[in-house]
Amino acid sequence: MVDLGVLLITFFVFTTTLSTPTVMNINIPFDKVLPSDLICQTCVLTILLAKDNVIKYYEGMPDSTPAIKESFFGSEGIRKIILQK
Repeated sequence: MVDLGVLLITFFVFTTTLSTPTVMNINIPFDKVLPSDLICQTCVLTILLAKDNVIKYYEGMPDSTPAIKESFFGSEGIRKIILQK
């Protein structure tokens, strides 16, 4: 009985058609062209985490020596500043 099972299994394995391999399409971004618009100075917000739950942040690029301001966690702190931006 085992021999018959092995013969049937080998018969079906050899007679079935294997699925043909298919290639999946990959969407690659086209990055040959540089972006034409630069980031505006007032759009940048840099947030720094300090000791004792203090948040320091500044607006603008770091090249222009911005004024560093302090804030705190909470709805009236850094959350409000981020929502304004």
